[in-house]
Amino acid sequence: MTPRQLPSRHALLWTGLFVCLLVAACSQEKDAFLNRTFHRLTARDNGWFNANEKLKELVMDIEDAHQDNFDEVLPLFVYGTEEQSRAAIPDLEKCIDKCSLVIERHSMDIEGKEKNKWIDDAWFVIGRSQFYKRNFSEAERGFTYISRKFKGGNRELESEIWLARTAIQLEQYAKAQSALDHVTDLKKLPKDLDQGELSAVRAELELKRGKVDDAILHLERAVTLAEQKRERVRWAFILAQLYQLKGQEEKAINQFAQVVKMNPPYEIAFHAQIFQALAFNKGDTKSLRKKLRAMLRDDKHIDHFDMIHYALADLDLKDREDSLAIDHLLTSVRVSTTDTKQKAKSFLKLADIYFDDRAYVPAQQYYDSTRSLLSEEHVRFDEVDTRARVLGDLVEQLNIISREDSLQAIMGLDPEEREKKIRSIIRAREQAEAEAAQKEEEARAASELAPPSRLHPEPEHEVPGTSTIHSR
Repeated sequence: MTPRQLPSRHALLWTGLFVCLLVAACSQEKDAFLNRTFHRLTARDNGWFNANEKLKELVMDIEDAHQDNFDEVLPLFVYGTEEQSRAAIPDLEKCIDKCSLVIERHSMDIEGKEKNKWIDDAWFVIGRSQFYKRNFSEAERGFTYISRKFKGGNRELESEIWLARTAIQLEQYAKAQSALDHVTDLKKLPKDLDQGELSAVRAELELKRGKVDDAILHLERAVTLAEQKRERVRWAFILAQLYQLKGQEEKAINQFAQVVKMNPPYEIAFHAQIFQALAFNKGDTKSLRKKLRAMLRDDKHIDHFDMIHYALADLDLKDREDSLAIDHLLTSVRVSTTDTKQKAKSFLKLADIYFDDRAYVPAQQYYDSTRSLLSEEHVRFDEVDTRARVLGDLVEQLNIISREDSLQAIMGLDPEEREKKIRSIIRAREQAEAEAAQKEEEARAASELAPPSRLHPEPEHEVPGTSTIHSR
């Protein structure tokens, strides 16, 4: 190496000075500007940021994979299933490990006060990671630690809110209330605190306690304060459901209409339109019917045509047009594709209509069909099971009586007339069986050849077997 290529004495001096400063900055016990700057930057950029981004990604995946049950009031927050939690454990553990390393290497706890402002953020990621692992006891300890250790810090109040979320999952409602009161009792809340989330958690707590009216008040506020569109749409839809649950039909219809205007995801948009019809209780149904029929002409709803016909049947019943309702319900069953829950609902509505009209033979058949599809956890399963069995016995007795009456009537005829009558009965039965077989074959051929849009016709106005039903 030539003399010119050798490092200058000044360069070596500056390099040595930089190394000395770096070593001095690495100290976690010295409260100096250089130390604080080094540990804060390293904690934020090397560990916390990556862990926090990974956690956000995992939570988004859980929410995207969630499938709502629109037969119930939707959950305000989506936390995933136990299977999803188990699948996410390896990644959640990485988040916990990264932030634990941040705390170990960059915490500056000097004289009982943390000088690195990113340490409470690291603890906050750990707490939420434990929450999504469903390790609620560890999550509770983490959030409690943050709220006590880092008073006045940017994560204190958020940790109180998440402590309330955790307590709700553990059904410790008094503890959840205490945590929320600690936040709401403050005279002035920080500008960066998500008050939409705070109101939504309060609404969730009231729903768990069965206080729907109080939940509505908190949720109305949450919708107006929601920071993210995803949250606002979901909470607005649930608010409409709660209005409907409380019998506030006009509010429910208007709120569902507001949801549609928010350009929500397909399933929420579709159900918001359907639920407008189901919530309707008085007035002219013409505009709602027009909207539902337009939806039937759009093949993007093809897997939900059964639900649209169910909604039309509901309007028919409210207009006291039972025969038309039966038409739509039969069509709903016929066009059903994959939604067995909706098929069960349509069968059940048919059974109830016939049962209320004392047409016990078709009522028994539809209760039996409902029972084969209905979940045992359904609130009406036991009732449906009982009616299917009891009506089965009743129908059997009615058939015996009818058969005996017919036989006695035939036996009262003279031999020649009796022979004609028997032959006529046999021919009628054979003809009926042949027609049924032909219709079944035609339907099978049509389903194989027809384009999708033709598989969902408007219901016929004359349906066999509805003659016992009158308009109420």
